[in-house]
Amino acid sequence: ASRVQDAAEAAAVGSSKPATDPKLAGLSAALVEKIMLREAAKKSAAAAAPAVRHANLQRQLPNIALAVRAALHRERGSECAASALPMAQLLDRLRYRFASANISTEELRELLALLGQTAPQWFSTVDTAKGAIARIQNRVPWPF
Repeated sequence: ASRVQDAAEAAAVGSSKPATDPKLAGLSAALVEKIMLREAAKKSAAAAAPAVRHANLQRQLPNIALAVRAALHRERGSECAASALPMAQLLDRLRYRFASANISTEELRELLALLGQTAPQWFSTVDTAKGAIARIQNRVPWPF
C-alpha cells in the first residue's frame, strides 16, 4: 500500500519516477503510468470545476429571470416602473417554484447574484435596515 501511495505522490508532483526506484520496486510500469494518469485527470477536473459550475449557472439564468419576473409581477403587477419584493419572500417563492429541481437556497442566492451582474439595469438588490430587497425595472427591455 505504501508503494502505491509513493506512486500517487510521484504522479501528484509531476515527476515520473522510474519503476526501478527502490520505493516502487515490484510495481509494474503500467501501474505507475495508470496512477499518474488518474492523478492528472483529478487535477484537471478540479481545475475545470469552477468553470463548469459557472457555465451551469449561466444556463439557468433565463429560467431564474422568468421566475423572478413572475414572482415580482404577481406582487404588484407590471404597470409600475419597478417591482420590488423582500429577498426572503423572493427566495421562498423561488424555492417553491424550483422544488423539483433540488436547487438549494445558496445556489438560488448565487443565481440571483449572477443575474444582478449579468443584467444590472433590469435586476438589482438593495440593502435596507429591514433586510435586502430584490427589484426589477419594468421599463428596461427583457435581458434574455
